[in-house]
Amino acid sequence: MGAFFVQGHDKIAEAAVLDLHFGGSVAQLLQDNGYHPGNPVIKAAWRAEVWDACVCGYHGRPASVTRHLKQHEADSAHRLMKRLRRAAK
Repeated sequence: MGAFFVQGHDKIAEAAVLDLHFGGSVAQLLQDNGYHPGNPVIKAAWRAEVWDACVCGYHGRPASVTRHLKQHEADSAHRLMKRLRRAAK
């Protein structure tokens, strides 16, 4: 959609829509759109292939999952370095 809003105004519009149509409640928005514990929106986004998932269970937009995976890599490298240092002592 591009840069339709001035920075921060998208959140103001989002809050107005929630107040106007869903009593200010994200839970109501989800319920009114058919999402509930048996049909979670996160799983629906993943099934629709608009979100990705990590093997650890993290779900999010593709860019978010990419950042998440980089953190896994950094954590793994950090643990490996600790093990190598201990082994060298």
